Amino acid sequence: MTDDLKIFILSMTCAVPATLAFSVQGKIHRVFKPVAYIFLLAVITESTIYLSKTYPLISGNLITNIFLLLNTSLQVLFFYQLKIIRNKQTAILILAFFVVVLIGNAVYLHSLNDFCSIAALVMCILILLMAVEGITIQTFRSKEKWSSDFVFLFCIITVIYNANVVFYFSIALIGVKDGDLHGKVLGIYRFINAACNILYVWPILCIPRNNSYMKLF
Repeated sequence: MTDDLKIFILSMTCAVPATLAFSVQGKIHRVFKPVAYIFLLAVITESTIYLSKTYPLISGNLITNIFLLLNTSLQVLFFYQLKIIRNKQTAILILAFFVVVLIGNAVYLHSLNDFCSIAALVMCILILLMAVEGITIQTFRSKEKWSSDFVFLFCIITVIYNANVVFYFSIALIGVKDGDLHGKVLGIYRFINAACNILYVWPILCIPRNNSYMKLF
């Protein structure tokens, strides 16, 4: 098995929560539906990037940059619908800020065919902050046990997931891009991401199947 295939298998663990999320789509409140599209977007992105190595019709970096924009948009929508982002103006400001960062990063690189690493880091920091806020809010407003509370579990795993990405990109951006340290950090990053993808099954199984839960919002 080649290294590229091993990396692809680890990245495609996002297909597990995506499949499960779509299997419950018809039974859950509309507020929770964006979670399925978040994971579907990850599946499409990882698959397309892998295929682009064999059939280079489009740059893998461009695919990733498109993912950054779409994923940030879905995450902001999701946290807004969960009432973690309190109002529409704040949601628009967060998304607008990210778009400015992405455009600025692309201008600095002179191309969208180069990976916008600064924008990727900013995206993960924004999602991390929203998830931390979600944990705080849900701790006080939820009457559910933490082990069966979708929002709390989703936010906890999202914090771990994005803190892992932030750590990796921070290491890379300060210049640690070669040698054993970078390889070890990259290996940890990939395995933690895969583990978090599998862990997302837990909150998805806890998504309420009726509208009564929405009274908490």
